[in-house]
Parts: sequence; C-alpha cells; structure tokens
Amino acid sequence: MQFAPAPFFFAIVNSVQGVSLSMSSRRVLLPFILGLIVFVGDAGATAITSTSFAGWLQNASGAVDVFGNVPTSGTYNSSSGISLSNASHPTAVFIATGPDNGSWQLTAGLYTASGHNYPSLFGASDGRGNITVSTPAGGENAVLLSLATTASTPITVTLSDGESFTPAAGVFGLSLSHDVTWLTISTTSGSKPVVDDLEFATSTLTQDAAQQASPSAEGATFALIAGGLLILIGGRRKLFNTPVE
Repeated sequence: MQFAPAPFFFAIVNSVQGVSLSMSSRRVLLPFILGLIVFVGDAGATAITSTSFAGWLQNASGAVDVFGNVPTSGTYNSSSGISLSNASHPTAVFIATGPDNGSWQLTAGLYTASGHNYPSLFGASDGRGNITVSTPAGGENAVLLSLATTASTPITVTLSDGESFTPAAGVFGLSLSHDVTWLTISTTSGSKPVVDDLEFATSTLTQDAAQQASPSAEGATFALIAGGLLILIGGRRKLFNTPVE
C-alpha cells in the first residue's frame, strides 16, 4: 500500500479552509477521509525482493544480462553516461549515469570480491552522488543487480515510483507489479556505490494496469472526492445555518 502524495493532502486542507463542522460530523468523516487519502496509492502494487538469481527467477522470466559490454576502465562523467545492452535485445538499452550535485561522476573499473575481478561501474564518493540507471522506453518490471560499496557502507536503492530499499551487498533482485523507468544506487560519504552486474526480465506478478497508465490518476480522484465532501457539508451548514449532525 502506498500513501497519498503530499500535494493531494494539502489540496484537501486548502480547499476546506473556513468550513465549520459539528463534532459528530468530524467523528464520522475523519476516518472516511483518511481512508481515502491512504487508499489513493494502488493498494495492489507489489514489490518482491530476492538475494539470489534463482530466487529472482521465481517471480521473473526471460532474464537478459546487459552488463557484458562494461569495460575494465573508462570515465563517463557526463549526462550521456554509458549504454548497457545485449546484442540479442538491441532495442533494450539501459543508460547508466553518475549525477553528483550538479556535475557527473561515473567510472568503469575492476571490483575485486571473493578473489575475482569484476568489470564494474563506480559512482561518486562524496555521499551526494549516485549511480542512476534509466530503463528502456516504457520501463521494466523485473531487474537484478549485483551491488557493493568501496568501504562496506550501507546501500540504498530508490525506484522511480518512490520505493526505497536498503539491500546488503551482493545480488539484489526486484520483481514488480508495475513498470519503473529508473533506479538509483547510493551510499554514504567516503565510499563509492558499485554495480557489477545488471539483468532484466519480465515479472510474472499480476500487473497493475491502472497504475502503469496513470500512477496518480486515482490519487487525484480520491483527493477531490474527500475535499468535495467537506466543501458540500460546510456549504450546507452555511446555507441553512444549521449544524450538520
């Protein structure tokens, strides 16, 4: 379940300024309106995480690795970043960039783990930058990352739908009931976020078609209903100068 974005809540508050309600009306309406506000997100939205490739494939199918073209060295300090793709799916191009507080910091290099060297992407170490991965047009609903940091600091993964996760270093898979168009990987100051693998697939979860079409449409509708109820009740009270019980 997701909560109503702040603009919807404040729209309700602003629209009913000056409305006077009896105590009994408030007792009846408040739980109802709060229920509408909480419900404005798509209650059916689902995100299943996993920490292994096999676990990820329990809710995804048709995995494609797009990290094979990452070089062992290179600098990509611009908004263009580096394109990640697989020859078997030439139109599915992911773009990795390193936004860093108005500038760009993204490098390719070798990350050593368990005695192996992996071609990887490194973000900024100032705690303000991140590695941003943009999906192909239309979004994706299942991705798998291999993540680390250079100083064993906490990792934060944030999705374009506002969801945020704090996975441990290693494999982090996501299967979603809706598409996302980008994700970020960040960590704290003094350490660099590291990505050493990226795959995508098709989520096998039931998809929330309404949310994909318009993530905020239902939210706006319910917010307007809640605000309209208060306005109507307040208007009736002022018109007839009688309490609304």
